[in-house]
Amino acid sequence: MKMFISGPIDGVPLNRLKRFDELKTYFESNDYEIVTEIDIPYPELEDDMERMVDKCEKEPDLVTWVFLSMKKVWFMAQCDALFLLPKWQECHACIILFVAARKMGMPVYVDSGGAIKLANEDDVKDWFNSQMGYN
Repeated sequence: MKMFISGPIDGVPLNRLKRFDELKTYFESNDYEIVTEIDIPYPELEDDMERMVDKCEKEPDLVTWVFLSMKKVWFMAQCDALFLLPKWQECHACIILFVAARKMGMPVYVDSGGAIKLANEDDVKDWFNSQMGYN
């Protein structure tokens, strides 16, 4: 399964951006193919964005935001599911992704923000406890 991970990134402290990497590592270790919005390459869009700004009578930052949001939708559309990070409802781009995913019939999952648990974590904990004589 290929999953797109999205969440608020503007003005978010670096320690909260780590959640993208944590989830990507976790899901990839469980045989998912993961794309995060942080992984999306943007440099090749500069010329297109400049042309759009020139043709549109809107603020350049707004045109850039719309353009980048549509690129996120395009990358998500190539996936099988959408995974949203906490506070996604406060991010306009995430809301757009949510609506697009629902329109495409794509499953949408929401991160609870809890600790990530490895598939065999209970086995490892049980083994450790037995080695230490805690059982």
